[in-house]
Amino acid sequence: SLGGDVDTAFAIHDLLKNYKSEKVAKIIGMTASSAINIAMAADKVEMSKNALALIHNASSGMRGNAADFRAEADNLDKVDNIIVGFYKEKSGKPKSIFYTEMEKENWKSAQEMKELGLVDKVIEPSNISNSIYEKINNSNLPKIKNDMDFTPVTNLLNEIKNLITGKQEGQ
Repeated sequence: SLGGDVDTAFAIHDLLKNYKSEKVAKIIGMTASSAINIAMAADKVEMSKNALALIHNASSGMRGNAADFRAEADNLDKVDNIIVGFYKEKSGKPKSIFYTEMEKENWKSAQEMKELGLVDKVIEPSNISNSIYEKINNSNLPKIKNDMDFTPVTNLLNEIKNLITGKQEGQ
């Protein structure tokens, strides 16, 4: 993903952080912004040696007067501080390193991300496709029938929603 809304990313990050099982994020392709923030919730972060990652300061497309812009700048600083907190927690490195890196706003290689402490392991592309194929092939996910019966997928999505919201079946 090239990112998205930071508020949604923060919510996904927190949901994943609270998930009890081990979480492994695999960064492939060009992954940026809020998508990197989500990956920071994982216990282990792996990145393809051919992938690129972008970390940067929060931005806004707001409109308004001078007072509005001053207030928005303060809000953006708060968002940056939360993001830097994710990076510090993952890496154990000082926040100042990440404020500097976010200012640069440039694509980083897997090795650079590993040196920053945001990636635990640089992996070969073949390891990515094999592990994803094995997970899908060996999962209990329902198979979509050729007649496009989406009922099993809908049921699975409802089960996931109930797990996230804490609802039990029949409630």
